[in-house]
Amino acid sequence: MPIFEEKKSKSVDAQSDYSKRQMLLIREVFIDKCLIYFVGISFAAMVINIWRSSVTGWLPSYSLVLLLSLGLSLIVHFRGKFSIIQKGGIMMALLLLAVVQGLIAFGLMAGALLWIPIVCMVSAVVFSRRITWISIVFCLLILLCAAYFFVSKSYVLSADLNAYQHHLSSWFNLILVVVGGCVMVSMAMNDFVSSFYMMSVSISNQRDEIERLANHDHLTGLPLLRLAVDRGEVALSLAKRYQQKVSLLFLDLDGFKSVNDKYGHAAGDYLLKEVANRLKKIVRESDTIARIGGDEFIVLLTGLESEKASEVVAKKIISSISSPIAYRNQALTVGVSIGIGTYPDDASSFESLRRVADSAMYSVKYSTKNGYAFASSSLSEQKMPVIYKREMNQASGC
Repeated sequence: MPIFEEKKSKSVDAQSDYSKRQMLLIREVFIDKCLIYFVGISFAAMVINIWRSSVTGWLPSYSLVLLLSLGLSLIVHFRGKFSIIQKGGIMMALLLLAVVQGLIAFGLMAGALLWIPIVCMVSAVVFSRRITWISIVFCLLILLCAAYFFVSKSYVLSADLNAYQHHLSSWFNLILVVVGGCVMVSMAMNDFVSSFYMMSVSISNQRDEIERLANHDHLTGLPLLRLAVDRGEVALSLAKRYQQKVSLLFLDLDGFKSVNDKYGHAAGDYLLKEVANRLKKIVRESDTIARIGGDEFIVLLTGLESEKASEVVAKKIISSISSPIAYRNQALTVGVSIGIGTYPDDASSFESLRRVADSAMYSVKYSTKNGYAFASSSLSEQKMPVIYKREMNQASGC
């Protein structure tokens, strides 16, 4: 496996682990907020229970709500000791307990029946789809059991529902459950969605960074060969459509090994970065510079009318790179050998264009150095040793 592919694979695995941890954290925050809101609602319900006991009398379900509120408070206080699964399960159990006590005390008039959809929502957030469906079926069974007892008259309410309905406390209880439930769900879901959106943005940025690292050189920031090939193929397609030329300059630094051996790898890295910066200043933004090897670069010039433009660029590159590079009170000096291949004169595909430009570069490398050469259009497509046309050029003063 290529190094950059291995790095990309590791980065993707790390991103996946990060996503799972973030999603777990978002779900846990959601449950914690729901628990806190539920505590507030349960204590408000206790106040209403005391108020409506003047009409209904003190019902056993009121004591159950009191115990539920106290137990819920303890769970919220020690919530850091529970896992998200435990907290979700406890919350669902308490909500269902509130539903059951409401059915026992007030039947169909129980405001606690509105907790059933919230139970299903909590299950959907915390647990799997299978557990959610089990929760839905369980809630349905509770309602069916209550319906059986009431319809068969096996259970009769002790409270006078007409008197209860005429009392203001019953409507306050309904408002508390409806409004409190809506507030609890709305606030918790709003935070959940916001956190999920932020996580999505973060993952998207990480994905872009992984893609950038996979396609760009970490030292110079220039595109790597794979990205250059993609851009080159697009450039050739456009050139074919608009009857234009594309030139590929294959660059190899002269004397780079000597700099590395004499001044160390740090100096070599600095030199490569400086070369990349100088190349960026010469070519247009629409062109592509790529580092394809240790001291090898390619420059893709697009939308050209003739080869003359690439010759001008080659001369500028030689002149720029041949200028000394200051490094720790030292002057680093290198040259550059350039091979130039032009589409469609020298090649009909990007790969063959790169090949003939590479061969042209080596002709300079093994002869004059610090110069440029054009590839031969007559034999480049025949996969034979390349013959070079026109003159070899050498930058003045090199």
